[in-house]
Amino acid sequence: MVLYLLASVVGVVVIVLLVVHLTKTGTNSGATGGSTAGASAPAAAGSTSQLVLKAAPKAGSFALNTAATKTLTQGMKPGLASLASVLKAKGAGHASKDVVAVYDLNSVTNPTASNFKGVDFFGYDGTFNVAAVVKFEQTQLVSTRLVNPGPHGGEMMCGYTRTNGADASSCFWVTKTTFGMVDFVIGGKPVKYNGASNIALTVRDAVEVPAS
Repeated sequence: MVLYLLASVVGVVVIVLLVVHLTKTGTNSGATGGSTAGASAPAAAGSTSQLVLKAAPKAGSFALNTAATKTLTQGMKPGLASLASVLKAKGAGHASKDVVAVYDLNSVTNPTASNFKGVDFFGYDGTFNVAAVVKFEQTQLVSTRLVNPGPHGGEMMCGYTRTNGADASSCFWVTKTTFGMVDFVIGGKPVKYNGASNIALTVRDAVEVPAS
């Protein structure tokens, strides 16, 4: 039901990972097929204290798609509130603010075009239990693997969502004060994407900044 409601608002802009979270929550789908939370990838040095999220105008060489971001933000508000409630109920954290951004992966900026390629980010500021968030995400993704989180530290994991029998790349990171997720779309559909973890880290470096 959530999938159809969200799709009707956002149209062909994107089918986001958030939909998968909301439709899978509570189903005890525990297949991860990958790493466990105790087997962390080597992390770069850095502090995770007082980080916050923002919709940066660029993520590396990828420009913010302002129009797509506005549409996605409007469509995702109810779902973001629902996911925040789920995280709180599971003892994974308390979200105080949500942030959404769409970045263009090529020169095509019209998200309705069949050759549009984009990376979609959504996340929360707040207070989070890192281990609990990782445990929850391992029930939502398949073939998970912990990856280097970069200079901001915390934990970062990539895997796949499964929609209509097809896998699509998804990554997330979590610190004590931020929780962010990215997925990848071509022509409005979630897809597997080469170099997903590197692009996710590029997005993270742009949207996650020290609190002022």
